[in-house]
Formats: sequence, C-alpha cells, structure tokens
Amino acid sequence: MSYEEKYYRIQTFDGVRDNFPIWEPKFRAKSNKRGTLKILDGTSLVPSKSDYETAYVVLEANRTADQTDIIDRYELNTSAYADLLLGIEGKSTKGRIAFAIVTGSITTENPDGNARIAWTRLTSKYAPQTSFKFMKLEKEFTNSRLRSEMADPDVWLTRLEGLRTDMNKCTITGKTDKSETDLIIHVLANLPEGYEVTVNDISNDIKANKKYLCGRCERAAQHEV
Repeated sequence: MSYEEKYYRIQTFDGVRDNFPIWEPKFRAKSNKRGTLKILDGTSLVPSKSDYETAYVVLEANRTADQTDIIDRYELNTSAYADLLLGIEGKSTKGRIAFAIVTGSITTENPDGNARIAWTRLTSKYAPQTSFKFMKLEKEFTNSRLRSEMADPDVWLTRLEGLRTDMNKCTITGKTDKSETDLIIHVLANLPEGYEVTVNDISNDIKANKKYLCGRCERAAQHEV
C-alpha cells in the first residue's frame, strides 16, 4: 500500500443509515484531497467514455484545451468511482445493498461507472432528508441533556452539534434551520444544577447582545468562563 493510499484510507460504510452521517463527511474530505469532490457534487460533469476515447487518441501535444479537460474529468470520475467501490463494506446484507447502489450506477455512456450518479443515489437513500428522519432527530435533540455533572460535556455537545447539522440537511418545505443561538439556548436549558453560575453568566451575556460561537458553549460546559 502506497503512502497516499494509507493516508486517505477511511473506514468503509456498512450500509447502516445511522452511520452514514459519520462516513459521508469523511469520504467528502478524502475526495476533496484527491481532487474528485467536484465530480461527486456535480461541479464537473462526467463526460462519456466515447468522448474520452476520442480525445485520448489525439497526441498529447496536439490536444485542444477541451480535449484535455474531457480526459481529466473522465479520469477523475473513474478515480472517484473506484473510491466509492472500495469505500463500501460488502459483507453484510445492508452493506451489499449500498454496494449495489454504486455498482448500479453504470450507464451506457459510462460503462466504467458514473461516480456522480452513485453519490447522488447514496445520499438520496441514506442522508437524513425525510420528514420521518427529521422528526426522529428533532425528538432526540429536544430530549438531549447533560444528565450528570460527572458526564463528559464534550461528548454531549458534539452529539448536539451533529444532530443540528443533520436536521439542517433535511429538505422539508417550511422547515427552518436550527441556528447557533438555538444550540446555545438548548445547552443553557439542559445543564445540571452544578452549572448554575455558568448558565447565569452566559444568559446575561446573551441579553447584552454579545455573540458567541459553539466554542463558547464548550468552554462554559467545562467551567472555563
């Protein structure tokens, strides 16, 4: 295994929907480093294999800028598609379903696979975009609280931020995104009694119209205010 392969290697997706919000940003980060993210998100269109082959047979010194671009985009697509195939765990039943989504993204124009189509189908199936998923996330967010002064606040705050991110990804008509202020208010309302002084301090700051980032919540939960 080369240094690059080892450096960019991430845990494979097992087809479990709840694990997709963890795997997806990791895969996007890997793709960004490899230069293939623009294929996945549709910024660069995937050319047909016939167009690629037509451009490829032209001597490199004689190629036009458009022909070079076609070659670059097609090869980025094949790299992205290979990464997707290798990024899916195909042993479990759910993993095989996710793997089938990727292998099913082969078209007449792209017999080597279309990474854009595969990525779109994966996110459509596993990303939290349905009203049912949103309600489940909303319920968990609403009921989430730091139940003990001995509990690690970092774990709780990280989960809350993850829930907020997933809810904001949901595409539901009439839904409003949860803001950073919503997160801060929830944190303040759901800390144990031992955090009373910290809560009062931050509440006064908010009333004074001071702006705070999520890091402020974290420092408060650690009694560093």
